[in-house]
Amino acid sequence: MVIYSKDFFEKMLEFFPSAKKDYEESIEFNEGLLETVVMEDVFAKQTVKLLKENKNKELLKEVFSYLEDVCIYGDETLVNNISVTILEILGNDEEILCAAQKYMKPKTRQMQYEADISIGREREPIRY
Repeated sequence: MVIYSKDFFEKMLEFFPSAKKDYEESIEFNEGLLETVVMEDVFAKQTVKLLKENKNKELLKEVFSYLEDVCIYGDETLVNNISVTILEILGNDEEILCAAQKYMKPKTRQMQYEADISIGREREPIRY
């Protein structure tokens, strides 16, 4: 089973239906779907907001479980895009990263760590 970008965007809109307007506006503004822009400006922001609120733990579990599946089964381009957008953004704030790590599974933890290292952030390796 391979997960493609189209599937990813559809599923993320299911998780975050309130992001549909921003998703559509991004496509209109950019005259097409720029995957990394939408991942960063729409879905990463929604994920960070959800982590900050820390109220809907079930949704957080579902989102991070899905991200784990995508990081394992996604096509190469999709996985790379997630790494340099959503996972990298989680590392921008220690508090958010700590909150996210409660929901991350091994593959997303490792990829997030690698994303941080690739941009020069120094972190201790994640212990499982």
